[in-house]
Amino acid sequence: MSYPIRQVTMKRHKSNEGLGFSIRGGSEHGVGIYVSLVEPGSLAEKQGLRIGDQIMKVNDKVFDKVTHAEAVKVRDLVRSLVLSAL
Repeated sequence: MSYPIRQVTMKRHKSNEGLGFSIRGGSEHGVGIYVSLVEPGSLAEKQGLRIGDQIMKVNDKVFDKVTHAEAVKVRDLVRSLVLSAL
């Protein structure tokens, strides 16, 4: 069964504001980047991000071969994220 890719948009109001989700995986483990935690009441939850979602792309960066550290850096540094999640 295949699922449609969803677009999830999140924008920080302050540079130190968390988005409310954690990730696992990475190319060094031979897997993609997946959402491992969504904090209740967080921006991520309000925008529809779910545990188990695979992050395919953030803004214009394709996430098929990124390391966990690269993914964390992108998630933590950009002010506005448009995620493509599966």
